[in-house]
Amino acid sequence: SAAQNPSYTYNTVGLYTVTLTVTNANGSDVETKTDYINVYESGGTMHVENMVVGRAKSGPNYFGTCTVTIFDNLNNPVSDAAVYVTATGPTGGNYNGVTGADGTVYFETSGMKKPSGEWCFEVTNVTHATMTYDAGSNVVTQACESGPVAKGVNGVTRVLPTEFSLRQNMPNPFNPVTQIGFSLPTPSHVTLEIYNIMGQRVAILADHYYEAGNHSVVWDASKSPSGIYLYRIQAGQFTANRKMMLLK
Repeated sequence: SAAQNPSYTYNTVGLYTVTLTVTNANGSDVETKTDYINVYESGGTMHVENMVVGRAKSGPNYFGTCTVTIFDNLNNPVSDAAVYVTATGPTGGNYNGVTGADGTVYFETSGMKKPSGEWCFEVTNVTHATMTYDAGSNVVTQACESGPVAKGVNGVTRVLPTEFSLRQNMPNPFNPVTQIGFSLPTPSHVTLEIYNIMGQRVAILADHYYEAGNHSVVWDASKSPSGIYLYRIQAGQFTANRKMMLLK
């Protein structure tokens, strides 16, 4: 389209690549976004696929953090879903946010110095313009820093991981903040470090004891240049490495 503010209606379900061309007297410039628009089937359902709860530190204060992932009934990420959560723990409250193209939305509580106990988050509702929230299909609805929570017959029980693992950071690529999750089947001293492509250590995200469970840490790379980074975990005898990309 040559219109100043063009619009287009997509009538078929699928992922679409968008190209924008800007032209003036000095020439033109083109920018392409691959799989930028996701058109969903009308009347589909969506659910909570994952929740990663952790804590972040800024100055003297700590904050509870939670990344919620929403998928549809075809296991595709859902964008533009409004997610409502309740946080409890050292600080709490009710929060809401909207998922991005990768189906995730990030929440952060108010901060406090020297927090006691762990933060927990529970998804209370999800809404969307064209999709229906199917809470019965949720993989998880409530999670704490130590892991997801399942409702048992006799109350609330913690679901512990059965093996050590280092998860892919979310989001990836990222700019400039990303969250890295890991699982511990037993209590362990954990070190989690970031290295640049030259093998130089640029950050230490963890170097202390963790209880068994699922955990996450946040890396703020606002002072680091764009590029590929390696993050490495050591928990007891377990070690693992993964790559991530910072795009500014």
